[in-house]
Amino acid sequence: MIDPFLIFYWGWGLDGAAIGLVLFRFALLALAVRFAIYEMHLVDTPRLSTLRNIGAPFVAVAMPAIATQMSTPVGNYLLTIVMAPFGDDAVAAWAVVGRLTVVAFGGIFALSGAISGIFGQNFGAGQLDRVRSTYRDALIFCFLYTLVAWGLFVALVPYIIAAFGLTGQGAEVLRAFAQIGVGGFIFFGALFVSNAAFNNLGKPARSTLMNWTKDGVLSRPAALWFSGMFGTAGVIYGQAAAGITVGALSATWGWFYVKGLKVDAPEALDVTPPPPYPNLDRHRSR
Repeated sequence: MIDPFLIFYWGWGLDGAAIGLVLFRFALLALAVRFAIYEMHLVDTPRLSTLRNIGAPFVAVAMPAIATQMSTPVGNYLLTIVMAPFGDDAVAAWAVVGRLTVVAFGGIFALSGAISGIFGQNFGAGQLDRVRSTYRDALIFCFLYTLVAWGLFVALVPYIIAAFGLTGQGAEVLRAFAQIGVGGFIFFGALFVSNAAFNNLGKPARSTLMNWTKDGVLSRPAALWFSGMFGTAGVIYGQAAAGITVGALSATWGWFYVKGLKVDAPEALDVTPPPPYPNLDRHRSR
């Protein structure tokens, strides 16, 4: 709502857009704090004894998970460095690709969060067949979702180019993304699925390794190599090549890990319902 005023009415241009983005993020933070603390009562005063007892298991998962998430902006930064020498048109198209990716593949980005609890709950219950079927079905979902998105991109790419006013190398970048880059999300999605499995089944460091291999090790060299042969489109090809390579490897590694899971102590899985709680009505009233 405030962007038109900052950008056009006050004439701040790109600076106005940047200020609007900062204000939006602070507003989002304030809204999240309101919901979490005042409405849902999800945040409590930390106690040293509680942190000491539960801190280590959380940190063991949280630190690799944070490191995994950091690989994506680093990868985008490195690829932007490769794209920048091709000029403003190419960089503008690269920005458009980034925004379209978030919109078009929101379902795949949300998938890893949606299946995380399913992995953890079924593993905790000893239902390993459900863990494996969840992994398999998530990969199938990624495949079908990407096929649909791919077909739509190929069909609509002339209209997308016209809508964003892309010309020259910018149009070339978007066409390369529609024809090749979108298809690579079959393997990007497979990487997200394996991330969810590793993070929730006791191997979060594997997610970190796979994501940094893609974003920090392979993406830039692949983009440089392909751009030397295909120009601006080569950056898209390099990104897709890195994603396909690491996604296929990570998905395979994750499948064999999930397939080999065992319940170490089945006798500990007590599914007998507890006895009726004597003061249930009192607690319900509270």
